[in-house]
Amino acid sequence: MTFDTALTEGRLINGYKRILADVGLDNGEIVTADCANSVSMMGLKESGSTVYLSPKTNPKTKLD
Repeated sequence: MTFDTALTEGRLINGYKRILADVGLDNGEIVTADCANSVSMMGLKESGSTVYLSPKTNPKTKLD
């Protein structure tokens, strides 16, 4: 998979509502991220897992 922008590494704090996740960044900031995956990710939401975030590219979305 390739991305047009640099990814930000973080640690998963909590995944919920199938597509949302709270992620802790290296600078101490906690952000809420969404995933376009429309299927359950129950087996992939273990706290402390490494995740990679990309910045939003659609200005109409609610989350950065």
